[in-house]
Amino acid sequence: MILGRPLHIRFSTGDSLDPGVIRGVLRAKKLATKNVPMALYEDSAGVAPDFANLQPLYATETDTAGAYAFTALRLGRAYTVHALYDRNRDSYIDPEVDLVVSHPGAIQLTPEHAVADSINLTAVDPLEPAVISGKIAAPDSTARYRVEARPDSGLSITERHVERVGRGAYVLRVEAGRYRLVAIRMAGPGGIPQRLELPPGPLLDARPESELPAWTSSSRPGPKRPRGDRRSSAEPQE
Repeated sequence: MILGRPLHIRFSTGDSLDPGVIRGVLRAKKLATKNVPMALYEDSAGVAPDFANLQPLYATETDTAGAYAFTALRLGRAYTVHALYDRNRDSYIDPEVDLVVSHPGAIQLTPEHAVADSINLTAVDPLEPAVISGKIAAPDSTARYRVEARPDSGLSITERHVERVGRGAYVLRVEAGRYRLVAIRMAGPGGIPQRLELPPGPLLDARPESELPAWTSSSRPGPKRPRGDRRSSAEPQE
């Protein structure tokens, strides 16, 4: 028999179980949300407990909808909630290799507030690339154009570029970070047309699509676009 949600078994040395409950939903666009291990620690272990060597007070996993619940929790304590992604499936959480997604604050359970609802977590893969997309708008449909994403000074991330012939759409997949776009019309045969480089555009904060809201800002004033990327217009003209 396949269960749609975890089965919890609790034991008590008394005639009743502790009434504390913490529950919520694990959300993600790119990562799994089903059957993800969830761990509960006392906040005395810190915001980032030693997952490799310190066992959680309580453990469960998400159901098919990404929901989880810790029950029978003692009151008068504060807890931290974490989702554990064991990337290499070695049953050992190494923060240098595996992904740990934590709720940003401790959850205090008291007799007046014994149940904490909507303790939701959003999982984002730090290795997921960011996307910068836009459109080259230029009068010359035969020239070759190049769009460069130049990292903000001080960031140890790699510059990326894309080239295309004529006007039209472009897409750059980059590491998450801050970039300035530079549009270049490449020199043609015999230097005609001449090479033309526009000044760098405004600073863009390129983030993985999973981190973006329903809309993102353009690098030029204009309407909000309901897409999960960063858009910009590059217009090399005479």
